[in-house]
Amino acid sequence: MGFSVPLDKWLRGPLREWSENLLEEKKLKDSFLNSKLVRNKWHEHLSGRRNWQYSLWTVLIYQLWQES
Repeated sequence: MGFSVPLDKWLRGPLREWSENLLEEKKLKDSFLNSKLVRNKWHEHLSGRRNWQYSLWTVLIYQLWQES
């Protein structure tokens, strides 16, 4: 059995700058994602109101793939 990682905290901490870069509005629009929805989830996650770690991680990895 594996172990879980504190992805929710990492997105608010050490991975925040990396995430912010990938979740810029222009980059989201260029990838045909609903930038408003993604940015709202990002701000909710950062504020601690909701934990969108899995949804955001999927978007982040997609954005990273788009850049390559």
